[in-house]
Amino acid sequence: MKYSISVMLSLSLILSSISTTIASTLPQPIRAEYFACKFDNGKGFDDLNKWVDEWNKWMDDNKLSGYQGNILTPLYRSPNDHHDFVLVGITDNAETMLNEKSEYFKSGPRASWPAKSCPAAFTARQYLFENPKDWQMNYDEFVAIFRDCNMQDNKSFGDVYSARQKNLTELRGHGFNHHSRIVIPGAGVPAGIGAYDFMMLSVQASLKDWGINSDKIESFRGTLTSTSDVYSCGKPRAFVGKRIRQRN
Repeated sequence: MKYSISVMLSLSLILSSISTTIASTLPQPIRAEYFACKFDNGKGFDDLNKWVDEWNKWMDDNKLSGYQGNILTPLYRSPNDHHDFVLVGITDNAETMLNEKSEYFKSGPRASWPAKSCPAAFTARQYLFENPKDWQMNYDEFVAIFRDCNMQDNKSFGDVYSARQKNLTELRGHGFNHHSRIVIPGAGVPAGIGAYDFMMLSVQASLKDWGINSDKIESFRGTLTSTSDVYSCGKPRAFVGKRIRQRN
């Protein structure tokens, strides 16, 4: 009996150590919210740009400096008429995001929002990977590429992060430079995305850079180490992005 208890305690300590090791491979997540919206009748991007100017002034006046805003418009996705654009907000933590939301509900810019119908609106955690050295993004025209992914049985997000990190090291060794992060949807996730464990997000610095990277990968695609024993992803869908607010 004493031997059995000793074995169980030893096994418990080993499993605890493994769990701690896996957890330590993940960086601290940041928070995001996604609003995939359709313009009201008679409204368009000119109205959205006016709202952006009004919203930015309101954010500055209220010293809400911890919120980053991006607008994504569909480029390559089918069907591409589910929404006209996606507003993506990013903060360091949930408190900052939800405090900004509370203030926004009482604000003037809320009334002038030109796209009341948002078929998809959800929160997410994002785990970022380190950028390549000297990598710079064109904030007026970057490319956001999403893939829906599932983990293999008995794998964790720590395993996914480690496998992706190795994959990125190989890619960058061949001169393929881009930004990457794991997106884990939370509250409000639509059924189509919620059917998967996570999304893998790749951000190309610009449309031109995406073209350069796409041409490069054809010469070494077959030599990359497969991640299929840890996770697998579907076909990509691409958006053109524009940064509308930088967080401090």
